[in-house]
Amino acid sequence: GNTFAECFENGAVNIAGKFPLYNEKLKRVITFEMALNSCLEQNGEMPMNYIDPETMGALSAYARSLSDGMLMQIEVASASAMNKYELGKTLYFRRIGQYNLACASCHLTNGGRYFRDELLSPTIGQAVHFPVFRGGERLYTLQMRYQRCMEAVGAVPFESGSEALNNLEYFHSYLSNGLPLQSSVYRR
Repeated sequence: GNTFAECFENGAVNIAGKFPLYNEKLKRVITFEMALNSCLEQNGEMPMNYIDPETMGALSAYARSLSDGMLMQIEVASASAMNKYELGKTLYFRRIGQYNLACASCHLTNGGRYFRDELLSPTIGQAVHFPVFRGGERLYTLQMRYQRCMEAVGAVPFESGSEALNNLEYFHSYLSNGLPLQSSVYRR
C-alpha cells in the first residue's frame, strides 16, 4: 500500500496547518485525524480509534510535527463552510453540563486563571499545540481534550469525530490563524 506521505500533498510536510478544512464535495469538515484515517482506509487498512492516545495520538503527533513552524491557515471560503464555522462557534459559546459552562467561559474570559487545579489557557493559540502530552506519556488530540473538558464541567461529551466536535475544531482552529504550529508540547 501507499505511505501516509503519498496520501497528502508535499509528502505531508507543511500541511497540518490547513486542517481542519471544509470539503465542498462531502459537505463536511475534515479534521487532520480524519484525513489520516481516510489514508488508511484507501490502502485497505483499518482506521484508528479517534480517542486512542497511543495510536491516533502518536500518529497525529508525528504527522503534525512535519508541519512544525507552519502558520495556521484555516480557510472559510464558502457559505457552506461559514455555516460549519458558525455551528462550531455556537458550540464554543454554548453553556453545558452541571457547571453550566461554555468553552468561552473558561478560555475566553478566564484564560490564565485556575479551574479546580487546571490552569486555563487562553483561546488564541490553543489549536496550534495539539496533540499534547498531558500528565504522562500519552498524546491527546484536540478532540480528546474537548471531551475531557466536557466531562470536567459535568457534561456528556460529544463523540470524537462527530460533526459537532469537527465544527468546534474548525471554529477553534480558525481563531489561531497566522500562529506557528508546534506539536507535541507538554501540558499539565
